[in-house]
Amino acid sequence: MYVMHCTIPDITFTICKLSRYISNPSMDHWRAIARVFGCLKRTINFGLFYNNFLVVLKGYINAN
Repeated sequence: MYVMHCTIPDITFTICKLSRYISNPSMDHWRAIARVFGCLKRTINFGLFYNNFLVVLKGYINAN
């Protein structure tokens, strides 16, 4: 789930589908996981960089 939320948002759908089979993955699921890791390996140097920016993190929670 960390990969889905904190790295490349394009693979969110794939990670959600693969996480359904975490308790009993088949060989097809392992191949798909290997493709996801291959994608992450190819894009390891991608990122967002903020220079000379005042960064303020704010968080809000709806606790209804």
